[in-house]
Amino acid sequence: MALSKNVGTCFLCHKIISNIKIARHLNDCVKKDAEINSKENKPTKIFRIKIFSNKTFWLYVEMPSDASLQYLDDFLRAIWLECCGHLSEFNVLGSGRYSKNETIEHIFKKGIAFSYEYDFGSTTLLQGEIIDCYYGHLDKKIRLLARNNMPVLKCTTCSSRSKYICSSCYRLCCSQCCQQHKCAKEGMLPIVNSPRMGICKYMGELEETRETN
Repeated sequence: MALSKNVGTCFLCHKIISNIKIARHLNDCVKKDAEINSKENKPTKIFRIKIFSNKTFWLYVEMPSDASLQYLDDFLRAIWLECCGHLSEFNVLGSGRYSKNETIEHIFKKGIAFSYEYDFGSTTLLQGEIIDCYYGHLDKKIRLLARNNMPVLKCTTCSSRSKYICSSCYRLCCSQCCQQHKCAKEGMLPIVNSPRMGICKYMGELEETRETN
């Protein structure tokens, strides 16, 4: 699978940043954003969280300490995973499974790692890490800070830019090679910016999530 450079977008300043620099960039960008949007009301405890699948797909979010795991579950389903309403589960490494109704202030602290599974049949496994914890102002239960840009994936047959992936054999196909592919055409799914690409009936992120990116 031929990939483009691993870069993403910071949604605070809208700059394109490489994967290896985004964490440091967010340290500065979040501080600037907090200064611009500072309020007189009492600041709240905020967690900055990285969620990723291998090195290709990654995103950073902020959540206030009183938010529950359910908000993170809903967000991950909307932006990366939801296809057929499958079950999902969080597992905090070293502590076990947690109810999604649990608030994150009782679970997370800086440096903690966790995993997340969506669909216990054709499972998509994500990894997470609590990057930082600080006090600030956040008027929502979860805010997307940065996300990887859509990788350019090459057709397995001709090396043109692929548009489809076969959910049976996972070969990547351009529009032309898709017509000649030996598997059933019904099994072809669109190339999307998600680690669930090509699995089950996943077609891409929900419309309401696109509008907030």
